[in-house]
Amino acid sequence: MHRHGARLAIGAVFIVCAVPAFAQCQYDAVVLGVVPAQQPCSSSHTTWAAVNESGLVLGEYSLCTNDDQRRPVLWSEPEGLQYPTLPPGIASFRPVDINGAGEFCGIARVQGDQSFQHSVVYVSGTWTLLEIPPGGTYIEAKAITDHGEVTGHWGENVTGLSSGFVWKDGVFTDLGPVFRQPFLRIHDMNEFGQVTGRIRAEGSPPHTFRANVDGSEFIDLGVIPGGTTSEGDFINNRGHIVGVGKIQDPDLPSAYNHVWIYTGRGLAQVDADTGWYQSGASNINRFDMIVGVGYPKPTEPIVFLYQQGELTFVNDLLTPEAIELVGDVTSTRDLRDNGVILASHPWCLLVPRRIPGDVTADCRVNARDLAEVLADWGLSDSPADLNRDGIVDSNDLTLVLEAWSR
Repeated sequence: MHRHGARLAIGAVFIVCAVPAFAQCQYDAVVLGVVPAQQPCSSSHTTWAAVNESGLVLGEYSLCTNDDQRRPVLWSEPEGLQYPTLPPGIASFRPVDINGAGEFCGIARVQGDQSFQHSVVYVSGTWTLLEIPPGGTYIEAKAITDHGEVTGHWGENVTGLSSGFVWKDGVFTDLGPVFRQPFLRIHDMNEFGQVTGRIRAEGSPPHTFRANVDGSEFIDLGVIPGGTTSEGDFINNRGHIVGVGKIQDPDLPSAYNHVWIYTGRGLAQVDADTGWYQSGASNINRFDMIVGVGYPKPTEPIVFLYQQGELTFVNDLLTPEAIELVGDVTSTRDLRDNGVILASHPWCLLVPRRIPGDVTADCRVNARDLAEVLADWGLSDSPADLNRDGIVDSNDLTLVLEAWSR
């Protein structure tokens, strides 16, 4: 398969991605497990949705390719495939997100229903079915934090009215009265209670926001520059957001989504000047690294990595061993603070070959890494714990300074 270089010729159109001004990490690949088929089926179907910082991957499987009963599955390199058992009454499960403790959430089809209208949460070894609030027809979990908080939205399909929610320790909080938005959808929440998603007035296109779940902040971020819409998909612990917005290409009959990033200074289009007619993002990590897929005209999708204002093609960063193992990846599903990417096809984890002292997983050591060590000083669960001794301290600072001086 053709490997994308820094400059691509597509017909008479040239797509230019800036040559990075810094060293890029090379990525090894770890192929994920596949649930084996069971008789009488000749094949099964496995899809992976999310990965946590420990490398535990959440997915779903069906024993037959035409089987509509989907079940949860977990995979890790030391343990292999693990099969959580669905609680009684849940007919089918689709995974959404997993936290650092291995707790997860997803959407569910209950016995007797024809569609996925409910959500389920697996926290502290216990399954919880999130009931649809009165007046609603569905509830959709979108994210789970390391504190076990689940967020998402619920609504009804006739008028399109929707509202956000937060669930924790069995307590369900409707965020509609907090934010006073009749068409509110929440897509993600960070560890500090900031959420993002989309809002809209009746009859108007959606636009994104950032808000605190306690109601102390609600910022309407407007639409993507040159476009008509925006919606936030993921928010990191800095309060920075990645999402998409529709922009009309004069050469196309319809407007298509393009990725933007928000870092406190308005929405900035990530794929500007690429020639792509469409793009989407799979996540943004703590260090404002983004992975996603861009769609040139008319070639196959291009998996990209965005960091510090630069776009790079992920397939150009694969090691020879990774290329032999997986070839080109064509899609991404998740990204972690340690730089690990959940990608397909085949389903795999792309793991950066990091250098000593590199906190931010960009394969260079500089003031950014020093700042991260100082910011997380004394913490036990941090990418700045370079020597993995359970605390960020002078030993980690020494690793950064020694690598920086080389």
